[in-house]
Amino acid sequence: MASHTGAATFACQVCQKTFKCSSTMRTHMLVHTGEKPHNCTECGKSFKLKTTLNNHMLTHTDERPYVCNVCQKGFKQPVTLKCHQLTHTGERPHRCQICQKSFRQTSHLRTHLLQHMDDKDKPRSDEKNYVCDICEKAFKQQTHLQYHLASHSDERPFTCQICNKSFKLNRYLTKHLQTHKKADGTSRVQEINFSYSMNDH
Repeated sequence: MASHTGAATFACQVCQKTFKCSSTMRTHMLVHTGEKPHNCTECGKSFKLKTTLNNHMLTHTDERPYVCNVCQKGFKQPVTLKCHQLTHTGERPHRCQICQKSFRQTSHLRTHLLQHMDDKDKPRSDEKNYVCDICEKAFKQQTHLQYHLASHSDERPFTCQICNKSFKLNRYLTKHLQTHKKADGTSRVQEINFSYSMNDH
């Protein structure tokens, strides 16, 4: 399935993508074969990569071995810790080479890159190009991946300013705010926002 080129790289004969190591190329081939050789002994779920299986095994325990060195919060997955740490630094390490705009996550950059592509080059709508780095589940839309990623995290960054209840996603907060509507249809959120604006004058 692979050929060794003169430039000391290994080329996939299915998609022509090249790799420096034969082991990396073999791992890549699982994308084409769909093979998932690594099985969880607890629930039977299968994974393409051993590292993904190892991360998955932590879902069966309360162990949180990946600790933030800033706030000491623990996480089950290294990728979740990495995303969390960016909230402390404000760093945006993933840069678009076309317009130089930067993003915190690679999935955000991939979505942005579609803006620079011709329609004929964009992936078909039925393709699942957005893959979870934690469990390998794939999605057709980047927003669906973002909703899914929240299921792997304990972060609840969206807080109701009325009752202080916190949520993983902004859409959950928006839905929750409906519970604070008064009988006349007005919202307590509107009252709070109005009082804030009055205090500014």
